Amino acid sequence: MSRMDLAKKVYADYGISHSSIDKIIRISEHPILSNPAYTDKLPSSWALLYEMRFLPDELLLEKLKNDELRKASKYTVWDWRGVKTKIREGYNDGNRVKVPDNVSLAAYVNAGMQREEEFGGDITAVAKSLGIGNLTYRSVRAIILLSRHPDLSETDSKLVESLIDKINKTRNVREYYLKAKPLIEKIWGASRNKKLTGKNHQKRVDAYLDSVFLLGMSAQKLSDMERPYMSVEDTDKIIGELSEAGTVIRKLAETLRRSKND
Repeated sequence: MSRMDLAKKVYADYGISHSSIDKIIRISEHPILSNPAYTDKLPSSWALLYEMRFLPDELLLEKLKNDELRKASKYTVWDWRGVKTKIREGYNDGNRVKVPDNVSLAAYVNAGMQREEEFGGDITAVAKSLGIGNLTYRSVRAIILLSRHPDLSETDSKLVESLIDKINKTRNVREYYLKAKPLIEKIWGASRNKKLTGKNHQKRVDAYLDSVFLLGMSAQKLSDMERPYMSVEDTDKIIGELSEAGTVIRKLAETLRRSKND
């Protein structure tokens, strides 16, 4: 059974989101975490098992031997993975730090953005790991994402780049975020930053993936249906509807391709 077929079956039988299904499948493909011989020494949480999937095999086997996995927490696994030190050496459990003078604030935040998946999308945890304020991280993050938006005019693009440059030079995030805010609201709407960084962001991502997943399932179901006898008029009508739907889907796909860096 292919990964997609398995995902469809699990979704149909249990209603588990596409994102969760993908993580569970990846755990099942791991030679150590999926080994029945280790069941009693592993945690019951699939979310925690997914985090353990990133551990080197040698370290994973060592922790299994010492029976350290069964009672491990997410934060313990992050320590083992070195997630905190990967983002910034000298991690100090979230105490505020001064960003080194030889590192731009935008580059500092961008490094955290590259690691967000490792923190399960928990932006607050990423900001804490960097040792900078949550609001500072979210504000600079929003401006960086704005700078990558494909629909920015040349004038707006230059404005955003100048704001990033001023933030790097002055470290005054609030002043220049407020100057970027009208453009953020113009591009994404007034609640964009909240939508991008809120606690329910991953739920919205999962819901979006589920909708696309259901679209594919519906199309497959329609394709598998036995086609009844139809008049030429009805056939032409259905072809027109399918053509219109195809146009909408192609436009959506193109929009997603253009916004990969958003």
